[in-house]
Amino acid sequence: MTITLERCNMNQKATIYNLIQMYECEWSQYNHVDVEENGFYDYELDDEFFDIDNKECASFLVKVEGKIAGFVLITVGEEEDPKKPDWAIDEFFILPKYRRSGIGKHVFFDVLNKYKGIWVLWSHPKNETAVKFWDKSIDEYTKGNYEHIKDHKAFIYEDGSLGTVFYFNNKNED
Repeated sequence: MTITLERCNMNQKATIYNLIQMYECEWSQYNHVDVEENGFYDYELDDEFFDIDNKECASFLVKVEGKIAGFVLITVGEEEDPKKPDWAIDEFFILPKYRRSGIGKHVFFDVLNKYKGIWVLWSHPKNETAVKFWDKSIDEYTKGNYEHIKDHKAFIYEDGSLGTVFYFNNKNED
């Protein structure tokens, strides 16, 4: 099976935006956000994710055998974060058809191999599947050298839930 991570440019912004609508629909079971009157979720997708010269964020389409299977948005970590992360996964979405097949982990490892530094990832605590995925994948990638924080007070979701947060450093990983 061929899995690729394709860096997006401005021509692919609409594709990512359309996928984000599916992502937001799935997310609504956790954050309880409603669709707008036009039937779309309110999501501001910044142009900077599609500037291929931008060194602070990027967007990627996930493809399996040439077919779209998801997307990843990465950005620099928040300056206010006391851990001073270099990178964060802003959004990570694999279409349901491609889940539980190792594709998500493959994509995650590919992103980590492209971007080295201190990472932060967060997940809604009620999204137990995502929390387990991140915990297992990060544990495998870092060989157990990471921090898993439940109920992180700096990551508060729309429904008031405190986020589950992971920190790790892959600067010295091959």
